[in-house]
This record gives sequence, structure tokens and C-alpha cells, in this order.
Amino acid sequence: MSGRIALVLLGMLREPPNRFVATAALIVVAICSWLSAFMSRSSVELALTSRRIIYKSRLIRRNTIEMNLSKVESVDVPQSILRRLLNYGHALLS
Repeated sequence: MSGRIALVLLGMLREPPNRFVATAALIVVAICSWLSAFMSRSSVELALTSRRIIYKSRLIRRNTIEMNLSKVESVDVPQSILRRLLNYGHALLS
């Protein structure tokens, strides 16, 4: 959805009277997209203790999943170089 909006706004940038409006709208779309990604990333918490794994998600209405560690066979954390530098990754539990 935001990609389509951005394409329409980029087309508006060619016409001089609409440049300010299109630029402002692109900035608003970029901020909304960034804010959405930030909120979804910051609302997830994963904790691994010696007895269990706890997964908490959502910001206002919490969703918590707990699993005993004895039920987990393996934990895999694939990370690229960029993900290691930025200190994030995915945990795959099986």
C-alpha cells in the first residue's frame, strides 16, 4: 500500500506546483512506515532461561507463550554480518 502511494507521489514531483506537497507526503509516508516497523520490533520480547522459553508480543494487549526447555530439541540463530553488527537476528526453535 505505501509503495503505491510513494509511486504516485514520485510522479507528482515532476510538476513544479506539486513538489512541496509531494515531498511532504513522502516524508509522512516514510515516517509512518518507520514508526510501524519500530513498534512491531519493540513490542516483541524473547527470553531463554534455564527452565523455559518465554515469548511476549504486542504492546497494549500482551500475548505470552511459555514452553518448557525439555520440549526444545534445537535452537538455531542464523545471522548475517550486518545482523551481527546491528545486534539482531531470528531464533529458530524445534
